[in-house]
Amino acid sequence: MSNLPPMNVSATTARPAGRLSFWAAWFEQYPRPRLLLTVIILVLYAPALAVPFFIDDYRNLRLMREYHVGASPSPDLYAFFTDATNAAPQREAGEIPWWISDELRAAFLRPLAEGSLYLDYLLWGERAVGYHATALLLYILCIWLLLALFRAVQPDESRARWAALIFALTAGNAVTVAFIAARCDLLALLAELLALVAGLRYLRTGRVIWPFVAGAASLAALLSKEAAAPLVLVFALLWIGAHHNTAPALRRVLNRRAALVLVLLLATTVGWFAYRSVGDYAANAATALDPLHRPAEYLLQAPRRAFEYLASWPLAANPTLFYQHPSGRVPLLCVATAGAVLAVALAAHLWRRHRREPGVLVFAFWPLLFLPVLVCVVPDARLLLLPGVGMAFVGAVWLRSPCRTPRARWLLRRLPAVLLLGLNPAAAQLSVLAIIGVERKSRADLRAIAADIAESGAGREARVFLICPPQGFDAAWTQDRARFVLGADAPSFAHLCDAAVVDALVQSADTLRLSSVEQAFMDSLLGRYALPHGAPRFEPGQTIRAPAFTVSVVATAAGWPTVLDLRFHQPLDSPACFFYHASNVGPPQRWKPVLGARYRFSVAATAPTPLTGAPPHLE
Repeated sequence: MSNLPPMNVSATTARPAGRLSFWAAWFEQYPRPRLLLTVIILVLYAPALAVPFFIDDYRNLRLMREYHVGASPSPDLYAFFTDATNAAPQREAGEIPWWISDELRAAFLRPLAEGSLYLDYLLWGERAVGYHATALLLYILCIWLLLALFRAVQPDESRARWAALIFALTAGNAVTVAFIAARCDLLALLAELLALVAGLRYLRTGRVIWPFVAGAASLAALLSKEAAAPLVLVFALLWIGAHHNTAPALRRVLNRRAALVLVLLLATTVGWFAYRSVGDYAANAATALDPLHRPAEYLLQAPRRAFEYLASWPLAANPTLFYQHPSGRVPLLCVATAGAVLAVALAAHLWRRHRREPGVLVFAFWPLLFLPVLVCVVPDARLLLLPGVGMAFVGAVWLRSPCRTPRARWLLRRLPAVLLLGLNPAAAQLSVLAIIGVERKSRADLRAIAADIAESGAGREARVFLICPPQGFDAAWTQDRARFVLGADAPSFAHLCDAAVVDALVQSADTLRLSSVEQAFMDSLLGRYALPHGAPRFEPGQTIRAPAFTVSVVATAAGWPTVLDLRFHQPLDSPACFFYHASNVGPPQRWKPVLGARYRFSVAATAPTPLTGAPPHLE
C-alpha cells in the first residue's frame, strides 16, 4: 500500500528500440546522470556568465539601489505601471519613451522573484556574473527535479534521461538563464517541479510532510510568476494517468491522498487569485489577448499563437523576433507552418504507437494546460519553460521510438537528434552570444555619444535625441543604461519614435516632422507594448507632451500615426541639442538639422541619407 505503481508502458515500448551509438548508450548507462547533466549545462551555458546586464536589468538595479538606501519603501521590480500616475514622472525623468500611455497597466505579484534578485543585489551588488551564477544553479536544480519527476511518472530510465537532456538543451530556455530579469521564470519552474515531486512522493509513501511541501511549493511558484496557475491541473493530470494502472486494492487509499494534495494546491491557487484580485495587478498592453472581455478576438488569434509557440520548440526559432517588424510576418508564417506540420505528424505518431501508455499521454497533454494562458501574450520561446516539460518528454519518446527500417531510423532517430540535440543547443549558444553582442554595442554607442558630446564642450545639460531605436528594445530603459555605463552625470537621452525607417524634415527652427516609411508609428512591437488594449486610435491634431518636446499627430492610417510633428522646447541648433542616427550596423552618427533639409534614417544604414524633392506628406 506504500508504493504507487508507475504509469506502466505497454508492450510496444518493451520491444528493442534499435542499436544506439556508443555515446548514446553510454549516456543511458552512466551511473550518475545528475552529475552528467550538470556538466552538460555548465559547458553549454558557461558563456552566460559573461552576459552583462540587459534591458530591464538596468531599471531593476536602479530600483534596488533606491530601496537599499531607503529612498523607496519597496523595490517593486515587477510593478511597472500600477495606475494613471506612474507613467508621467517616469517620462519626465526620461526613464521611459514619450509614447508610453498613462492608461497602460503592467504590474505583477512576484515577491519571491523580487526577493531573490534583491538578495543577489546584496551579495553581488552591480556585478552581473553573480546573478548569472545564481541562475545557473537554479537551472541545474530544475533539471535534477525534472529527472526525478520523469522517473516518478514512468519507469523508463532512458526516456527520463533523454527528456531531462532535451529540456536542458532547449533553445528557448537560454534567454531565461541569461536574462537576469527573467528570474521569475526559473523560480516558478523550480517551485512547480518541487510541488509535483512532493505530491507524487506523498502518494507513494503516505508521509504527512509531503502534501504540505507541495502546497508551500505551489504558493512559491505562484508568487514567482502567474504562469504557474495551472499547477493544480497538472497534478490532476498526473494522477489521472497514474490512476489508470493502479490496483483496485490501492485505489481508495491513493485517491484520498491525491485528494488531499489537490485540495492544498487548489487552496493556495484560490488564495493567490483572491489576494491578487484586490491589488493593483494587471496587464493591458495592446499586444495581449483578453479572453474574458474580448472572447472573439481571443478565439480568432489564440490558435495561431499556439502553433507559433509549438513551432518554436523543435525548430529553435523564437517567434517574438519575427514580431519586431512587419517584414517578419511571412517568415513567421513559414516557421509556424513547418512547426504545425511537424507537430501534427508527431501527434499522429504518438497516438498510433503510444496511445495505451498513460505516461506518454500525460506529458503529451501537459503543454495544452499552459498554452491557453500563454497565448494571451506575444509568443516568446522563453515562456515555454513550464509547458516545455511535457514537450521534452514527448521529444524523448520520439527519439527512443522503435525503428526497424532505415527510413524509420531517419525519422525517429536522426531527425529528432538533429533538431533537439543539435539545432537547439546551437541556437541556445547563439542566443547567449547575441545578447552579449547587442548589449556591448549598446554600451559602445553610449560611450561614443558621450565622447562626442565631451569634445563639443557641452556638459550634463546636453540632451541627446535618437531618431530610430536600434536593436528593437534599446528604447526601453535607455536612461538607466546610460547612467549605469556613463555614470550619474550621463546626459539626457530620448528616442523620437519607434519606427525603424523614418523620413525627417526640418520644418522650422524648432520643429521636426517625422514620416513613417515601412510601418506606421506605434505599430511596432515596442509601440504596441506601450499602449493599453482597446485604447482609442490616434487622430490628427492629438498632442502628447514629452520632457524636451511636444508631439503632434499630423496624419494617420487606420488609426496609427504616419506623420508626427515634434516641436522642441529650444531651437534645433541649440548647443545643448544633439541629434544622432542610431544604427544596428555601425556606430551612431551625429546629425545637425538644417532648415528645409530632408533625410531618411534607417537602423539598417550606417548614416542618414539626404532626400530631394517634395515630401510625401503635405503640410
